[in-house]
Amino acid sequence: MNKQSSIIPILIFFLLVLTACSQDNVNEHARTPVKASPKVEDCKTILQEDIDKKSFTDDKINYGMCLLLDDRYMQAWDLFISIKSEIGEGDKLLNYLIDSASFFDRYTTFSEYTKLDARYAEIDKEFYDKNGYYNMLLSSIRTKMTNRAFETEDYKARVAVAEYEKKYYAPKIGMTAEEVKKSTWGEPKKINKTTTAYGVSEQWVYYGDKYIYLENGVVTSIQE
Repeated sequence: MNKQSSIIPILIFFLLVLTACSQDNVNEHARTPVKASPKVEDCKTILQEDIDKKSFTDDKINYGMCLLLDDRYMQAWDLFISIKSEIGEGDKLLNYLIDSASFFDRYTTFSEYTKLDARYAEIDKEFYDKNGYYNMLLSSIRTKMTNRAFETEDYKARVAVAEYEKKYYAPKIGMTAEEVKKSTWGEPKKINKTTTAYGVSEQWVYYGDKYIYLENGVVTSIQE
């Protein structure tokens, strides 16, 4: 009996050791438990750490997002691709970050930005609903991307077109006679006017067989 009672504590000890070892051998690519959301100001410290010593996917992704915010786009892209090879194709956040790194690193268009921004809204909502873990860094990346988008040539072209159309607009139904004169059609070459008990009807005749019809000084019809 004494021998059996002395063996029991030893067996319990070995069971505890085995349990601890099994917990240490968790899938190295598992998501880390959420404790706090990293902030942009944390990136300086995060980037000083050794990425090779990071075992959790979330830690690596945080590192990559800090690389993006530090203008190290290709390093971030390489890291995200490496993580993708480990965890597979289906991670929405990772795919978004890979495309974001490409967006920053090469010539881009405003249209590409709008597509990425739509994906951002979906991912941000999904992670916020779960735990809010990535929101602060993601939000900063989005702000950086938005600023870059406003520098693209096609965005500048859109602004130029909008300013031109605001200054040199085409005539539209509902405009006043004065607004039509300031439009791209300008002054008519001829005005046919009819006055009745109901008011004044006008037909403005333009070159190229174009006409504008007004009732009491307001455009009601345009013929081209």
